[in-house]
Amino acid sequence: MATCSISWNRKRRVLVLGSGVIGLTTAIRLAESGHKVLIWSKDRSPNLTSDGSGGYWMPFHIEPEEWVNEWSIEALRVFRNQLKYYGKECGIHIFPGKVLHEHLPKQVPYWTHYVNMRTVTSPDQVPKYFEGAWKFESPIVNMDVYMPWLEKQARSLGVEILSPITVGPRLIDAALAAYRHFAAEVLVNCTGLGSRELCNDKSVIPGRGATIRVQSNMKKQREFVTTSSGPFSSNELPTYILPRGDDLFTLGGTYFENDWNTRVGPEEAMDIQRRCSLLVPEIKDAPVVCSWAGLRPVRPQVRLEYEILDEDKVPLIIHNYGHGGAGVTVSWGCAKHVVTLLEDLTAVNERRMLSSRL
Repeated sequence: MATCSISWNRKRRVLVLGSGVIGLTTAIRLAESGHKVLIWSKDRSPNLTSDGSGGYWMPFHIEPEEWVNEWSIEALRVFRNQLKYYGKECGIHIFPGKVLHEHLPKQVPYWTHYVNMRTVTSPDQVPKYFEGAWKFESPIVNMDVYMPWLEKQARSLGVEILSPITVGPRLIDAALAAYRHFAAEVLVNCTGLGSRELCNDKSVIPGRGATIRVQSNMKKQREFVTTSSGPFSSNELPTYILPRGDDLFTLGGTYFENDWNTRVGPEEAMDIQRRCSLLVPEIKDAPVVCSWAGLRPVRPQVRLEYEILDEDKVPLIIHNYGHGGAGVTVSWGCAKHVVTLLEDLTAVNERRMLSSRL
């Protein structure tokens, strides 16, 4: 086995694999920290799982909880700042809304005071079948706007986006070819479901989710509505209605593990609209503009850690994948974590080098 000889300069040549919301936010934070960054991706927007996301900030269904809390709050801070400084240009909106509960939880979530959440139970605010609701304001990101905007931000920081390299059908071969082409020192893996092949990680599986978009001029419906449980939920994920800041609404959703189907059938689309119309009747006859099914990278817990390998392949790789359906919610927090990992590794090595000279 070759001895690993990583160059531990503070500013590195970093290749980010993946150009979804996780890859782009990670690349931006690395570039802001002074690293030379290139992105390589097998696919590009608008053909990514991120493009079909509802873009709803809501911490849920991923582990490890202690890190998810921190990542989510960091992303919330960033979304608010981006809206403040860039306005509608970035596609972020803050909407009031509510999460309906068939049975109200005994404990409120940790993020309550960050969004001024309150519990309501009055019949005029809570439909029948539900005991109560959490009301708060949350960022909702129009991904049709946000993804191109993120790419623009990355390029403005000097991030290069490499065209796909054709070296055969295997993702690992293409990734290594891109790594050698860029003469990178560090590889950051943001390939999501692609990590099944890239890392032979079979613990990451597809969590298929389907949504539809409907067109409506409902002026009163400018709040999001979701269910956490109850008669309208489907396979443990909530039914939801998400405004986008235009005349379109994203309706969802479904959740099926190990389902690789990316087509939404007419019966599935009708069921989504039916469930949503039970919460907001005006949705019932709204024309469907499009449908979408994406494969969320579901894993027992997010993998965000470094790995030192052989120098003849990749000396150092930082993994950042397995975010399930919460990629938008934790994106900027995970990106910050990647930068911190790289800085910590560099600092530790500098101390070791200094000690060896004494």
